[in-house]
Amino acid sequence: MSENSVALDHDVVWIGAVNRLHNFDKTVWELSEAEKQDIVKVIKEEVSCVPLFLSEEMYQEFYVQCCKRRVRNIFHNVLHLAEIDEKDIRPASIFEKFYDGSKIFCKAIFDYIDERKLTGPTAKNFVWVHDYHLLLLPEIVRTEMNTRNKERKETSADTGEMDNSYNAKIIFFLHIPFPTSEIFRTLSIRDSMLQGMLGADIVGFHT
Repeated sequence: MSENSVALDHDVVWIGAVNRLHNFDKTVWELSEAEKQDIVKVIKEEVSCVPLFLSEEMYQEFYVQCCKRRVRNIFHNVLHLAEIDEKDIRPASIFEKFYDGSKIFCKAIFDYIDERKLTGPTAKNFVWVHDYHLLLLPEIVRTEMNTRNKERKETSADTGEMDNSYNAKIIFFLHIPFPTSEIFRTLSIRDSMLQGMLGADIVGFHT
């Protein structure tokens, strides 16, 4: 833990996808539900992490094809490496999984908040989103939080229950360079990427 780590004065839990297993003779996608639950239990207890198990299709299209082969190279201004073979993925769907992947993480965030009952006026939660893989996530979380709070406010007004709203500050940090304006403006989802980041209360950039 670093000297100024946020974990020094906050309870921290990591939410991340499992894509590689050590000391296993099978891939993530070959695991049974019982084996996944065993892994979840160990990781939660030992490293305070909530593991997500993406399907093989989601892993390939979201993480490999879209994030690693496309977005990462574009953001590093190396367009010649960002080409995608049409045999690997349909061009029209290149960025579809970018959104779908973020929705999976959003669900996991709210599942954890609900499980731990981290809501209400005294809740002081921070959702810290890391890196280009989840550029769209801050806005998705913001929208989901606003939707749920509207529903809870209406329910509270009808039943007289105490405020049980979601209160979370959203932080986004990009760990890679941001592309030049000449390259960024050519992206078909440039507006979605900007809106995604602007869903955060604080945005930090790699320098």
